[in-house]
Amino acid sequence: MLRVLDAVQRRAALSVYVRRLSSMGIPSDLDTTDAEDGKRFDDEPDIPAIFRELHAYHADYRPLANAQFVFLRTAD
Repeated sequence: MLRVLDAVQRRAALSVYVRRLSSMGIPSDLDTTDAEDGKRFDDEPDIPAIFRELHAYHADYRPLANAQFVFLRTAD
């Protein structure tokens, strides 16, 4: 959503991030959210494009770091 708002030159009044946790309570998206700290993406050809896109989005917009509210959702 932050990319869409950026494209239409608007800012959100509030930012919410929903973080998925494993059934043991460990974040399931560490490889994606590590991009916010500058971790580079492993450039392997068999990695799906959606994972590349998510990594780039987190690197560019840092949605977790900039969220006012973070909800933790445990995986089923």
